[in-house]
Amino acid sequence: MRYAFGGQDLGAAQKGRMNEHDVTPSEHVDFFETPIRLPLKLEIVWESKPLDVAFLKAPDRLAAMAEAKFFDGVVHADAATGLREGWREHHSDTTSLPYFVLGFPNFGHLIVEVQRRAETLSTTALPAYVTQFDPHSWDGHSTPAPQLWLEIDARESGLVIRADSSRQREISRKLFQRRRGEPEPLGGFSGGPVVVIGSDGEFLIGIVKQGKGLYGSLRAVASCWDDCFQAFGRWASKKASVKRRRAR
Repeated sequence: MRYAFGGQDLGAAQKGRMNEHDVTPSEHVDFFETPIRLPLKLEIVWESKPLDVAFLKAPDRLAAMAEAKFFDGVVHADAATGLREGWREHHSDTTSLPYFVLGFPNFGHLIVEVQRRAETLSTTALPAYVTQFDPHSWDGHSTPAPQLWLEIDARESGLVIRADSSRQREISRKLFQRRRGEPEPLGGFSGGPVVVIGSDGEFLIGIVKQGKGLYGSLRAVASCWDDCFQAFGRWASKKASVKRRRAR
């Protein structure tokens, strides 16, 4: 697979001096015409230690924005369940469905100490291959929970667009020539989505738990989206049942 780096600036701030996060796209990105201001203190609605995931409540200002897009959890859970039962039919040593891992990885996190601390976070989508996708959904009790394993195709020879700016060159270096003492390049992908591209659009199939270099390649482990959604549904049903009993 071939790919190119993409990214956007997420503002600048001094550590410990921010209450809100200004998301300011660069001139190369036209997702939003104005900065988005969101509170850093987000509300955790539900979390699961076995799955290593948490659901956050969307801030009211984000939910009210016309630019914000939200997906149907049921539709994507059904897609993940169907795929985990038959993904091997589309997989061989030379072919694979188009999977992508998205996030804000460490290799795209640049810090410049000028008059104030300036931080650049680059959002990146990398192609990946599924190497393990447990066919059975999680029952909510067994440990460890089923996992989705991926090998990320991030090779320097796969770049179609060479790094031209100093910022792009530094991002490329941090991924491909990690220096001693630097953090794991794929750190920061945790919590990011694993998606598959189909004829009907993009589908969320997993949430990244961990990513790192292993045996000369980049690997990621994710919790299956249908397991996350079903576990949340069980929790919500139990909570609603308790409320009904207390209301009697």
